[in-house]
Amino acid sequence: MERSPGSWGQNTVTVTNQSADGESTSPTPSRSQSRPVTGSSCPCAKFVDVDTSRWYHEGLDYVVEYEIMNGITENRFAPNENITRGMVMTILYRMASSPEVTGGSPYTDVAENRYFSQAVAWAAESKGLQRAILMVPSAQISRSPGRS
Repeated sequence: MERSPGSWGQNTVTVTNQSADGESTSPTPSRSQSRPVTGSSCPCAKFVDVDTSRWYHEGLDYVVEYEIMNGITENRFAPNENITRGMVMTILYRMASSPEVTGGSPYTDVAENRYFSQAVAWAAESKGLQRAILMVPSAQISRSPGRS
């Protein structure tokens, strides 16, 4: 996200989504748009744990507005908590516009009725996700070398 010229301090963000060759990319529209980032029209207004003065606020507005992420409950986003493998699979799946999945998950620890089930099945089916017996979708993701 980039701010429109002259809008610093005016609570406006301009979102443009184009690839380097000028083509629009999924999942967001290719048009630019300006929108308020605080107040009742703020996409994150429903989350009681999102501090609109923090560095992450504009990014959270974006992922909530474009339904890439939707929080851990109806009114909690948990911006300061760790992310899990199941969450990452869901984010990637939604960024790919949630394509239809023909099969189920090959992992014994991924039940069909979990929020990440379709995402894991999609990743295993079409993206060559490493085949194993367990996915461990509740395992936390780390940026530390040698850890996942």
